[in-house]
Amino acid sequence: SVCSPVDKDVFQRYRCKTRRCGPLNLTLAAQSCLSKKHQSVCSPVDKDVFQRYRCKTRRCGPLNLTLAAQSCLSKKHHAIKSVRVRLLETLQPLLEDPRLDVRVIQLVRDPRAILASRMAAFSSQYHMWKNWAQDGQVPEDDEEVMRLKGSCDQVRSSVEMGLSQPPWLRGRYMLVRYEDIALDPMQKAEEMYKFAEIPFSSQAREWILKNTHATEEASSYFSTQKNSSEQAEKWRFSIPFTLAQVVQKVCGPTMQLFGYKFVNDEKTLINKSFSLREDKQFN
Repeated sequence: SVCSPVDKDVFQRYRCKTRRCGPLNLTLAAQSCLSKKHQSVCSPVDKDVFQRYRCKTRRCGPLNLTLAAQSCLSKKHHAIKSVRVRLLETLQPLLEDPRLDVRVIQLVRDPRAILASRMAAFSSQYHMWKNWAQDGQVPEDDEEVMRLKGSCDQVRSSVEMGLSQPPWLRGRYMLVRYEDIALDPMQKAEEMYKFAEIPFSSQAREWILKNTHATEEASSYFSTQKNSSEQAEKWRFSIPFTLAQVVQKVCGPTMQLFGYKFVNDEKTLINKSFSLREDKQFN
């Protein structure tokens, strides 16, 4: 995480107890920062000055972790985004804590789209995949391919646990596909707010409308404002069919569980009139 815990109790980070964190890692914070910054815990000296695709942490004053914790704890609801919780069981102590009322919303996406997105965002780290696309052959026993398979298997295992509804998770787990949100953000947001038992305010509706219907000029790669329906399908024109086939092979069981359709040729892949999603209800 951005801050390194002094102790090993990872759950403190879910309770807004940032005072347990060590010094803020500004290098990691800069890597995590988006190009267009909204008002945050640390306020830039000049909010009108920013460099596209960069986050200049030197423009931020020292982060007051005590103030951040106080601000977090003062709110009735706390929303926490955790990237890749590998084992859903690790959250069991939180869900069984009688002092808390925790709801888990797990977001999944088409593995083919994830690979295409990462190849665009982290180009230097995926040069092997680009070479394979040019050669037309992908060694399925390569470490990179095995890493992709492992990632898919972990996500599938986590979702299977959630959908099985063990007693400690019953009524507290919701699975959502990225594509469903992107194509109908208002409807899915309403469902998630209802699941979390949080009032869906007019301000939230306005924010969603503004940030999911951006013009092409306002929508850059790292921008927080995009046309969500276009973004959901954009990857289909950037990933080589050869790589899409590899993903389908090593992530097949995961794609089937999430309701993603396979394609057998490039023509189908880039045909936007052919939906790659099955109509599927998870909850």
